[in-house]
Amino acid sequence: MSLSTTRIKLFGPGIALGLKKLNELGSNVKFGPNIAQALPYIGDEADFEIIWERIPTTEETFDLVKYLDKIFIDCKCKYTVTTISPAAKDVLSQLEASKEQDIALTFLRLIGPSISQAIEVLNKSVADFPRIKAITGEIIGRYDYALEWIGIPQVSDIVNLIEEMDRILEKTGVIYTVTTKSKLKSLELRQTERIRRPDPMQFVLHRKL
Repeated sequence: MSLSTTRIKLFGPGIALGLKKLNELGSNVKFGPNIAQALPYIGDEADFEIIWERIPTTEETFDLVKYLDKIFIDCKCKYTVTTISPAAKDVLSQLEASKEQDIALTFLRLIGPSISQAIEVLNKSVADFPRIKAITGEIIGRYDYALEWIGIPQVSDIVNLIEEMDRILEKTGVIYTVTTKSKLKSLELRQTERIRRPDPMQFVLHRKL
């Protein structure tokens, strides 16, 4: 059985202190009993990994984000957090598999602190976003927030949404990225992928240093 994991990527300065704070998670009264392992992660994807004893609830995941916001404000470093659950539905896979061709989603990747505050602000404001019909998810894995459009948006619609995001998220302290994907765009990309592209690995293998 696959276990749920949470991976944390740190952006300095302040990474060393951030790692020291994260090492204390195993002894934390609130989170410790549900943590099987909490160790530095060597690789590009993250700097620290938490392996859970059981799948955390949405509330537990959000409580962890609140905790991370507090410790990283003290450390003065930035971070992203990605929780992967074996039971979680991948929103992007659902988008690809959908038979409808007028689906469009805008995904937000939040770089905290304060990610928890940003999510609370988004939840309060989403009803006022033009042409947005639903929140597809929050803390969903590779992205932190997903919004579903009414039909396929124009570039001007996306720019208007970003302007609104800038306004409401400014006071939370987060940095964020925006990625918009649509079923129509996915189909177009699939057709262009048939064009043969040079293999960068062949260049690397034949180079003499």
